[in-house]
Amino acid sequence: MTAIRPVAAARPEAPAATPPRRTPARVRRDLEGLRAVAVLGVVAFHVHPSWLPGGFAGVDVFFVLSGFLITGLLLAELRTTGRIDLRAFWGRRARRLLPASALVAVLTMLASLLLVDSIDAARFAEDGVWVALFSVNWHYADERTSYFADNGATPFTHYWSLGLEEQFYLVWPVLLLGLGLLVARRRTRAVGVLAAAVAGGSFVLAVSLTTTSQPYAYFATYSRVWQLALGALLAVAATRLTPPRRAALAARWAGTAAVVGFYLLAAPDADSYYPGWYALVPTLGAALVIAGGLPGPAAARAARDPLLTALCSRPAQLLGRYSYGWYLWHWPPLVLVPLWHGHPLSARSAVALALLSLLLAAVGYHLVEHPVRATPRLVAHRGRSLALGAVLVVVGASVAVAVGAAADHRTDTARVTDASGRVLVPQPGTAAAEIPQPTRDGCEVGMRANALSGECRYLPDRGRGDVVLVGDSHAAQWFGAVRDVARSRDWGLRVWTRASCPLAEVTKMIDGAPSASCNRWRDDVMRRLVAARPSLVVVAGYVSKIPSLYDPRTRGLVGGNGARALYETGLVRQLQRLRGAGSRVLVIRDNPSFDERVPTCVLSHARKLSKCAETRKHALRSASDLHAARRVPGVDVLDLTTTYCPGGHCPATLDGTLAYRDDNHLTLEMIDRLRPALRGALTRAMA
Repeated sequence: MTAIRPVAAARPEAPAATPPRRTPARVRRDLEGLRAVAVLGVVAFHVHPSWLPGGFAGVDVFFVLSGFLITGLLLAELRTTGRIDLRAFWGRRARRLLPASALVAVLTMLASLLLVDSIDAARFAEDGVWVALFSVNWHYADERTSYFADNGATPFTHYWSLGLEEQFYLVWPVLLLGLGLLVARRRTRAVGVLAAAVAGGSFVLAVSLTTTSQPYAYFATYSRVWQLALGALLAVAATRLTPPRRAALAARWAGTAAVVGFYLLAAPDADSYYPGWYALVPTLGAALVIAGGLPGPAAARAARDPLLTALCSRPAQLLGRYSYGWYLWHWPPLVLVPLWHGHPLSARSAVALALLSLLLAAVGYHLVEHPVRATPRLVAHRGRSLALGAVLVVVGASVAVAVGAAADHRTDTARVTDASGRVLVPQPGTAAAEIPQPTRDGCEVGMRANALSGECRYLPDRGRGDVVLVGDSHAAQWFGAVRDVARSRDWGLRVWTRASCPLAEVTKMIDGAPSASCNRWRDDVMRRLVAARPSLVVVAGYVSKIPSLYDPRTRGLVGGNGARALYETGLVRQLQRLRGAGSRVLVIRDNPSFDERVPTCVLSHARKLSKCAETRKHALRSASDLHAARRVPGVDVLDLTTTYCPGGHCPATLDGTLAYRDDNHLTLEMIDRLRPALRGALTRAMA
């Protein structure tokens, strides 16, 4: 995020006869107001997504603003001096961004060590290392993190955009300096061509990746830099063009309508196909507001435009001034406090935390941000500013490593044993970090992704039989065992899974709205399965605690027995279609679910693991998958309930094996224990 400041007057780069060029910006108070609009969208979305379903696009507004302002400053320097002082530029960026960023990151890591369990603290510390190195966006892309996920969130998720911008600040001035050295005349035009090429190529990548690899589309620098490059194009245009008054007025209002309209009217599952084409709406909206703006409140009053007056008002200016700090401070409490208390935040509590974070941002601005940025000893010496930045990077990374080591030590020293004295395998910290291979490979489509069922074939079909594993994450957890059995029998194997999206023909609720993207994915999978007619379809899904489902007949939510009946009926229809196409079907009945994460419970009650057990009735509230399978002739069932829950209770551990990696997924080691039963079921189903 870039400070809004005057741009120095520039010498014309052409001969004296050429008309003088305008500077990209003087004092653009309207842009400070646009910052307020951007940060309000992000904070409101994080407090309660249904209040402002498109508020996450405030980050896109920040990107366009940063590209415009930074490129304007660099162009002015390039035209005035013929060069760009990289050390001075990077020193200014270090003074502006790193003190507040490092302060929030360090305090967040220390708070996590005090407030949350050691498993989460270690996970957050790992993110903290990437934050310190300005590359957490790549970490989240590689980990296939969802920015919109409501489980597994980290207090550093919002740092992804800051890391991306910092990468832009490192590379963009070098490119412009090189271009200035290569092109002695028409430098501004050359910068425009470069920005257009970057914007075009990056946008094509963003659209393509949104449907094939949504985490990379969302987090990767190369699929987001088009928004910064669009801002750069605006900076180039601002040196040459002055829009007519009416055109500027129309641009301001149209742009604001696009941004605010996207905030308010974006579909609840808009994030599933974002950024893609849809990112054009808020991005171009921000560009129009910038292009149609005027410098200063006096110009706003002269224009008699209530929109400009609002953007230049004192409240908007204050909020814009504190926007960077508020963006930094608002998210960590929203993640850490519910983990500390053990239950979700109420809307009122979330609002209170957001307001408290605004107060922290104001205090941080006056005590940290502004004093460091204006310190004469730093301003006068470029080397000192860069040294400060280097120190803050080292401090941030060191604290992250230290917190991670402390959390790991706390977990390792709590070597948990069962009642017989056997050391649990895996240990809680290891279990919580397990990720099934389809998820690592990108073969488990994200919960909010718009991607269809891109086929993942792990074993070739050699004519001896072809197996397809299909369902949600509870199907993906069985992948290793299914693959090993298929490999031993020389069967082919494909995987089609999507997080939180069952094969049953039901409509799940995501963020309080029916998930159209899940329905599209399921329809595509069924169409392909019916057409391919594989030898065996293995179906599994999260059923043990069915959440409320959307009933299209009543256009309302159905819970309890109604939801279980909807699920059973929806699964029966799908099983009948598969059997009608000629495929054999094996349904794996779902495993138990718990009220809290099992590894955390085991760490907390290491001396009495029985406190982590659930009754069978509570942990397996639904048997809709079992009932559906029994209603369709020719469908085989693997029911391991008596293994999970011997004697009517479902323990967290079985014979020295920690059975669950969270509150509802089996550990890889538990799956290994169940492999013989799965082998027998698969063999019988293929016979």
